[in-house]
Amino acid sequence: MYESLIAVRYAKALYLAAEEENCLDEMAAKTQNLLLGINKIGSFADYMKHPSISTRQKTELFNNILKSEKENSLLRRYIGLILENKRIAHLPDILRRFLKYYREKKGLKDVQLTTASKISEKVHENIRDFIEKNFNAKVELREKTDRDIIGGFIVEIDDMRIDASVRKKLNNIQKSLEKATINNK
Repeated sequence: MYESLIAVRYAKALYLAAEEENCLDEMAAKTQNLLLGINKIGSFADYMKHPSISTRQKTELFNNILKSEKENSLLRRYIGLILENKRIAHLPDILRRFLKYYREKKGLKDVQLTTASKISEKVHENIRDFIEKNFNAKVELREKTDRDIIGGFIVEIDDMRIDASVRKKLNNIQKSLEKATINNK
């Protein structure tokens, strides 16, 4: 996946600053929450690039988002720097890259598990333990439900995707039938 040089540099700077201030774990949690909030805004980058929205308005928006943060916290100073340098449209990529650095340094695997319905805590633990054992790493297991997969599951680990969903199997059957129909003509 393409990562802009801007995102890489700013993420590394945030990582080093958080490491220096001894607040890496706290910063990872805060950036994860901020990223989740940004992802809920459909076209964040477009909004932040829009010429009719002033830097002051963008700053006010982030001051509202970060109102629970102390005035001089690293996250507030960092967002202020990004706003000042007019790089705010890159914030989602910067945060993702920061979290990637953090996970790499901590030896964590980011795993997305998608199921058709919510799974029990016991199943969640079993899946996490299985992945930790087979990948020899600690796992951050995020769950997502998607009724469209009908049943089964999809696991995404790093750049690997294991699709054991009913939807995928039905699509494969449909393709086989279409191919067989074409070959029989």
